[in-house]
Amino acid sequence: MNTYKIHCKKVESKNLKNKDLFYLYLYYHPTKQKHPTLSSLGIKVPKSCIVFEKVGRSYSTNSVVKISSNLPNEYLLKTGFDSVNKLNKYLQEQLEEFVKVNGKKEYIERDKKTLNEWFDILIMELENQGTRNRYVNVKNLLELFQSERKGGSPVIYMSEIDLQFINQFKSWLMTEPKSPEDSRKQNSSNSSIYKLKCLKSVLNKSHFSKYYSFIVKPFDHITLSEVKRPHKVLTIDEIQVLIKTDLVEVYRRKIPTKEGLSLWGKPIEGGVDERNKKNRRYTSKHTLNDGRNYFLFQFFSQGLRISDLITLRWSHFIRSQGDHLKIEKIMVKTQELIKVLVNQNLTTIISEYIIRYSELLESEIVELNEINKEIDKRKVLIESECNYLVWEEELWWDYVPEEYKNILCQNIKFNKDNNTIKKGFYINRTILNQVTELMGEIDEGDFTETKSLNEINKILFKIKFSSSSNPNVIENEDRTRLRYGRFIKKYFLKLLIQDYNRYEILVKSKRNSNTEEVELRKHHLINEMIMKVSNSPHKENFVFELLQNKDFLRVEKNLFSKMDKEQYVKFQSVRTYYNGLLKLVGDQCGFGDKLTSHVSRHSFTSITMELIDNVSPFDLMNSLGHKNVSTTQIYMKSFGDKSVENINKKVQKSLGLRR
Repeated sequence: MNTYKIHCKKVESKNLKNKDLFYLYLYYHPTKQKHPTLSSLGIKVPKSCIVFEKVGRSYSTNSVVKISSNLPNEYLLKTGFDSVNKLNKYLQEQLEEFVKVNGKKEYIERDKKTLNEWFDILIMELENQGTRNRYVNVKNLLELFQSERKGGSPVIYMSEIDLQFINQFKSWLMTEPKSPEDSRKQNSSNSSIYKLKCLKSVLNKSHFSKYYSFIVKPFDHITLSEVKRPHKVLTIDEIQVLIKTDLVEVYRRKIPTKEGLSLWGKPIEGGVDERNKKNRRYTSKHTLNDGRNYFLFQFFSQGLRISDLITLRWSHFIRSQGDHLKIEKIMVKTQELIKVLVNQNLTTIISEYIIRYSELLESEIVELNEINKEIDKRKVLIESECNYLVWEEELWWDYVPEEYKNILCQNIKFNKDNNTIKKGFYINRTILNQVTELMGEIDEGDFTETKSLNEINKILFKIKFSSSSNPNVIENEDRTRLRYGRFIKKYFLKLLIQDYNRYEILVKSKRNSNTEEVELRKHHLINEMIMKVSNSPHKENFVFELLQNKDFLRVEKNLFSKMDKEQYVKFQSVRTYYNGLLKLVGDQCGFGDKLTSHVSRHSFTSITMELIDNVSPFDLMNSLGHKNVSTTQIYMKSFGDKSVENINKKVQKSLGLRR
């Protein structure tokens, strides 16, 4: 008796995510035939969603009755149906048709196999929306090219794809469209190579899967090498400029300029928040400061990709050994795990966004506000001028010209000591600048003194109260006193500036040390706030809310590579929006169009190689989250010039030559 049924077979894959997936087949086993015939339906579902056929007391091996209603949406949508009932109806219809043709598989002759059909087969199986879009785009371009080439027919037979076909397609991509109504755009050399690499991958898959095997593979004699352009990066100084620039909120609209269209609009009075209150219809949810914060977060988290920045959830923060906080996340692009230590730069940025959970963190936010006030006070103190106290009784003071004394004695201080009034004065940087301006340039040709004013004062004090009666000693002391007197008269400002600089470094170092203690307290507090949110019902919320959480509820935290089409469109639009913010930030920082989301990653790599000698490719690979060390080596090669320059500088320095 002939047997017809829907049959399932386990997916053979080393990937752990596919271990419970089963392919569905049309199964035909004639009575006199040793082996059955299987015809793939191109559908794969989890085993737990398959209802198996029951024969007698047991279930028939891998015989499918239907798909259960608990099939997850991510698998249902890939079948092309929006309900399980429609899918089951389709399976039943396919089985009935299969019975009618006695289990005969449709056979396509080798010469009739087309690239169009092979593209469709691959596109149907793809889970990643980005790769799917790429394949669809290249397929459409190939069909348009073939239509123009063959007078209207878009069908491309596999047998006609050869070296000539590929070269003609590449030339066509790089030419201007024939008419303004043409939907395609002229491609650059690198863009055309990018599309040819996609075609090469598709043809290789056809060859190895035996859909169509090439006697000579078309790309065997074609070299696809892109034109290498220098990466745009920010230097250490430019990172500092980015941090310190006061950003001005502007109306974000394209306005015509002499150079073309510009995103630069006029400033918004009161900023974005004030504008949002007045016009609720067109609100700006993210400020330019937000754009800067997101860029710096990428930079300080080892060059995190934008796809991982926008999909970062509170649940990705993990407490590690040593009570440190880390980000542990499966990367969207590579599906590999990346680990990033949460440093103080990251917690400072996060502190601006975690406060949205005010009900959960009420007491912590009060403490955070107090710490921020204390830090602001200390920063003002650090930036303020240091007042260096000099007493008038200092012996070197007698040799200072009167016109300079008049300026130096602006901030007078009196002190009572043993019924004696001491007179002194405070000197700050502003006063020193006034004296410097009055004196003009100092001739430092003869300035070889290493002693401080305090040390000179001790020498003069010793001479003044010397009890020696030896004429030679007295004469020598007088010469020393006169020599130091002339020296102070000529170089007192140089000596005073040296003393002031030493004092300023000491005071600011102490102030910085105190500020660092407070900032460390803030870091630990933010860590505790993060852990509190990551263990709350809000744990699956996005940290920066560039994406709306409600749109991605069906996406598990580690499966962003499997977004549906609607989710992928929103995901891509965020990238465009974010880069638009960075364009405005870059304009105001004086970087022009240099600032993009990927520049943070390039800048991190460039600065790492500049600061760290002989950095290991494997360390940098783990830091950047690359899947293969070869990718890291390409990165390192593109940023290698600075490393070579540093080596040259060190060689010249070791030889005592100018750098």
